[in-house]
Order: sequence, then structure tokens, then C-alpha cells
Amino acid sequence: DKTAAATSFVAGSTVKDILIIDERNFFIVTNNSKVLFFENDKKKWEQTLDGNIVGDAAIIDIYANEKTQLLVSTGKKVYVLDINGNQPNGFPIELDDQTNVQTPLFYRWKGSGFFVLAGQNGKLLQYDNQGRELSIIRTQLSDIEQQPVVWVSANKPFIGVCGGGRFE
Repeated sequence: DKTAAATSFVAGSTVKDILIIDERNFFIVTNNSKVLFFENDKKKWEQTLDGNIVGDAAIIDIYANEKTQLLVSTGKKVYVLDINGNQPNGFPIELDDQTNVQTPLFYRWKGSGFFVLAGQNGKLLQYDNQGRELSIIRTQLSDIEQQPVVWVSANKPFIGVCGGGRFE
């Protein structure tokens, strides 16, 4: 007879996202901009982010080394937190004259990691995996309404965005 066991965890506020690494380790993101990490059923650490969380959090592997990080953003900062609550060099990415308006996108291309952020007025902001700004791409859209998407065609990467009933 196998009986399911329930376990309870205290997040201290309303849970926005739960991002599970494996059966014993997970991140919790709350509606009041807190990130908590639980390891072996115990809270290991908690951090409060600067600003309101924008979009959804995601589990990434920034260096493709089978180590897990949490990607989460506010309007002015993009955080990459490891299971110890530390951030790699170059993070958080701090946006000065732009504001992030969507879930950030992380993708890998030819062995390198990249971040794409949807800024105001339809702008796309691209960063490398060390938090350095690579480019600002101006789109024809006034607002980007969903997380950008990336795909490869004819051995070239493409970034797609949606807004105002259009896809670019």
C-alpha cells in the first residue's frame, strides 16, 4: 500500500511561481517580490528583489554546465540566482533608460547564452551571459505583448515578437 505523503512549506506571502529542480529542491517566487529556495524540505535562503516582478520566472542553465539557476526579473533588473542565492558576475542586469515589460527570454546559440528583454515602445534588448548589453533592436511594434520567441531557420537565429495584432 503506497500512501502519498503531504508536506507543507511556509512562503510567508502569496506564491506566484514554484520552480521545481527535483523532488527535494525548488524555488518559490512570491507576489511581493521575494525569492525563496528550499533544499531537502527546508528553507535554505530568502531574498527580496528590488521592484515588482515582471512576467514569469524560469529555470535556466546559464553556462550549460548542468547547474541550475533561476531567471526572474523586475521592471529595472534581471536576476540570475543559483541554488545558494548567488548571482554570476554581471548580474543583476540593471536597466537605466529602459524598462523590462515581459518575461525575459534566455536562449543558447553556438555555445553561448543570450538574454532578450522586451523593453518599452517595442524595443528588444539583447545581453550576453555575463550581463553585457549587446544590442537594442527597434521593432515596428508600439508594445510587445508576450515573451519574445527564438527559433533557427537556414542556420540563423530569429527573434519574434507580438503586439497590436502583429507578429514581427
